[in-house]
Amino acid sequence: AGRAGKTSVLELHDRFDATIPWQGGDTVDGWMYESMDRTLGVWAALHGCGETPEPVATKFDGGSKKLRCNAYPDCSRGRVMRCKYDGGHGDWPDQPQADHLIWEFFRNITQAD
Repeated sequence: AGRAGKTSVLELHDRFDATIPWQGGDTVDGWMYESMDRTLGVWAALHGCGETPEPVATKFDGGSKKLRCNAYPDCSRGRVMRCKYDGGHGDWPDQPQADHLIWEFFRNITQAD
């Protein structure tokens, strides 16, 4: 895993993005994207995590964009988490909660991770 296995990953993605859809696939601009599940599954494997992400409660859940997060369990190093929220390409979760979510994610990573 090398250095990649020491890099924690937080993916924030809007549910209705047609430009870079979280489900992956071909898009109208001619690009093909891997799904968020497949991409984060690779990161989870590098971190020695369980295969299936599980819901994780954060103090930032809900709001006008209905933020919900899932994390891969039992990682042997680092963390891999994804959060989805209502919106389209370029939209951002409610502020300042999104900034606080990102800070909390990285602040809670220890050197041992």
